[in-house]
Amino acid sequence: MRSGGRCAFPGCGRYLLEPSLGGALAGELVHIERHGLGTGDSRQDWSRLILLCSAHHAQVDADPAKYPAPLLRQFKQRHEAQISRLVGGSADLVDVGTDSRIEGLPDWLEEAPTSVPAPVAASAPLLLPFKDLQPRNFERLIVRFARRLIGNAEHVQLFGEEGQKQDGIDLYLRLHPAPTSGRGYVTIQCRNVTALTPAGILKLVSEFLVGRWADESDAFVLATRARTERTELALAIEDAARKLSLAGIRFWIWDGDFLSDQLRLLPDIVTTFFGEPTRRLFCLPPPDSPDTSGPTFKTHL
Repeated sequence: MRSGGRCAFPGCGRYLLEPSLGGALAGELVHIERHGLGTGDSRQDWSRLILLCSAHHAQVDADPAKYPAPLLRQFKQRHEAQISRLVGGSADLVDVGTDSRIEGLPDWLEEAPTSVPAPVAASAPLLLPFKDLQPRNFERLIVRFARRLIGNAEHVQLFGEEGQKQDGIDLYLRLHPAPTSGRGYVTIQCRNVTALTPAGILKLVSEFLVGRWADESDAFVLATRARTERTELALAIEDAARKLSLAGIRFWIWDGDFLSDQLRLLPDIVTTFFGEPTRRLFCLPPPDSPDTSGPTFKTHL
């Protein structure tokens, strides 16, 4: 059925095939040319019939002057063309075109919209969901990241198991060649927590300074998903950096903002720890350059 079993009156589209009656027609076939139809085959000419629901059939019949045959024919043609487009088209259906107008409708109904809404926002999230990583997986993520970030790391590994004394670190990087300080390691403490406190930062640094790695570390890193831009945290970080500097050690913070910014350029790591859907949404598209070796970073050292 060219009408798709729906009422052809503009704006209606009510479905008129009744499933409970085996698909029987619940609407009404209306003769477009109410007078002079003749008899026999001429009355069964589908081109002269329009399918309407009962309500719109009554409305059309009640006011023939308002709904003359040419207008009903346009209703039929436009409705069948729309159904044709929806179901894939048919050569014998009439397409009245997108610019056709229906006589008798107010002009404003045919006009283009006066405005359109703002585009749908589909921007990438600012931060990766580090909170969804188990503590050990967060440490594994930092191992992968550190290996890529620090170019002269010849060896990277976790340090200690749960319950063991770790001297204030979770993993270390052995550097080659060693930096000018002569200290051949970067040591990292991982804290996958929502928030840090100034006292907590200073405590981590104090515990590190009394451990075995302080004398061998060129830099000490605090890796965390927490954000550190609050003034009290920034001041505590500077106090900790001064304290470490007195021992000849540099202090770096890899917080949630820094890690997310850097990992946006490392889609393979994001895929491994957060999955392909997150990678597609979060990571920047690869550059047009033919170089496939991956992004490069300036070493911290």
